[in-house]
Amino acid sequence: GPDRLGIDISLTGDLVLKDNSVIAAQAGTGRPTGDVNIEAEGSIRLEQGSGIQTSLFGGTLPPLLPTGAVNVRAGDTVLLESGSFIATATQGEAGDIILTAPRIKVDGSDNPTFIATGTLALSPNDAGNITIDASESLEIIGNRPDSTLLSDPLSLTIDELLIQGQNSAVVTATATGTGRAGQIAINTQTLTLRERAAI
Repeated sequence: GPDRLGIDISLTGDLVLKDNSVIAAQAGTGRPTGDVNIEAEGSIRLEQGSGIQTSLFGGTLPPLLPTGAVNVRAGDTVLLESGSFIATATQGEAGDIILTAPRIKVDGSDNPTFIATGTLALSPNDAGNITIDASESLEIIGNRPDSTLLSDPLSLTIDELLIQGQNSAVVTATATGTGRAGQIAINTQTLTLRERAAI
């Protein structure tokens, strides 16, 4: 609707985000966010702390408004590495995340890297769903076995993933309060998880 401000990006080549760059639909109290839709005929690469997200912060009283979805589609590869992320977060209902590409790789071997949807601050609302459609392969790489893991990555809330982080690679849909966690659907020919990666 007109009160939901989102982002639409369509490219004939590649999209590269690096050096803490973020594409975000964000709002404060009183306005829900729209969707973030990104499509590239080539590859989409998120590096060095960069991210794509929808989020709504600042409201603890009803109505707890929702965030929009994040839809990412690439003709070649989607790569997240070195502390990058794709996320939806709110105290209302969190938006869905949909990733579509022949090959998708999430590499958290040197910095926390994640795909996550969740609710904030003991919200009664539901997390979004995550759909990953990688027609050829999905690879998720966690941290080195000799590194220090602060806690089980799947026990972290969306707040902790966005603020604290840790050396890991995580795909998670969590609700911190009485709401329901989201569903995760994966469609791929080859799924690889290694070095403490987690779904």
